[in-house]
Amino acid sequence: MRKFFSKIHLWLSIPFGIIISLICLTGAILVFEKDITNYMQRDLFKITPPKNVPMLSPSELAARINQKYLPQASVATLSYTKGDNEACAITLSDNPRKVLVVDPYTGEIKGTAERPVFFAKVRHLHRYLLNPPAIRGEMSVGKFIVGTTTLITAVILISGFFIWIPRQMKNIRMRLTIKTNKGWRRLWYDCHVVLGFYSGLFLLIMALTGLTWSFKWYRDAAYGLFERTASATQTTSIPAQEKASSKDKNKKAQKPSEHIFDYSLWNTALTDLDKVYPSFKKITLTTSEVQITPQKDSLRPKTDKAIFNPQNGHIEQIIYADDVPFSESLKGWFYSLHVGTWGGIWSKILYVLAALIGFSLPLSGYYLWWKKKTNRKSHSLR
Repeated sequence: MRKFFSKIHLWLSIPFGIIISLICLTGAILVFEKDITNYMQRDLFKITPPKNVPMLSPSELAARINQKYLPQASVATLSYTKGDNEACAITLSDNPRKVLVVDPYTGEIKGTAERPVFFAKVRHLHRYLLNPPAIRGEMSVGKFIVGTTTLITAVILISGFFIWIPRQMKNIRMRLTIKTNKGWRRLWYDCHVVLGFYSGLFLLIMALTGLTWSFKWYRDAAYGLFERTASATQTTSIPAQEKASSKDKNKKAQKPSEHIFDYSLWNTALTDLDKVYPSFKKITLTTSEVQITPQKDSLRPKTDKAIFNPQNGHIEQIIYADDVPFSESLKGWFYSLHVGTWGGIWSKILYVLAALIGFSLPLSGYYLWWKKKTNRKSHSLR
């Protein structure tokens, strides 16, 4: 059985090793993408609030931005963060990825918060080998190669674990320590075996969760393992509000040229939420709901959802993140487990280290394989 796993480990690693290293290296770079980007753009979001001047209401902010962009686009979301000295963020209906940084006191556009070109290229390399699909969500050659390589990586990791198990358990200590005084070849071997064992679980989690973005069949199967319960989530209702008709609730957003959202609804919704959330980390207003990240000490930020009446803006229901069934928050957990945000800064550091080890494993494996082949040739010539 050990010989069988050794052959699988070797003959899958040889053709896919370089791509595995590339995926791991780009993944390690992307772990702290958001943190680095926020640091680079830290001055963009800083403002000096004027004395004795209140913030503009959401509808006033939206009106000032719409003056610049209608009829091609209109305000789609408006986000506030904690503190009076931070700008707000606005996205437009024509490009949700473009974030306008706006002074909440004047409505002045300070700039655009965009993903740095470097990280955009690294992400495309990580997910598509620089060959993204023409239509978002569809397949491309690059996306297929990355997905296939990720699936094979999982097989390589599992086979590597079975190879790692010592024939005699008394030798297990040797599999857990790196020897630096036994020569270069032994050092490379120990680095491959020992570091592979310590990083293996993290790399396997990254691979198994990452596959949900590559293949629909895998995503459906992974999510299907968790039955979606029909039980209602615990909610808080704000009394004395009229219930909107289901027809109004399910009405789809129309193009700016056809219909302009009544942004005064945001004013009412925000006033209602001030009573429930006297402080918050972030709050995002959309044309159908409000997303609130409470001011809580949590390794993994959780977002509550508030549904407002589309006719008068009053909050009708608050769905708390802690009360959402696990099956419904599965996508968020898969993302968190894939990028390492589940444990805050410490899990992200572990993921970077594991990904860098994952980058080195095929390289050390190639070296050991080449040395073994050359030694066999030299012995055969004697």
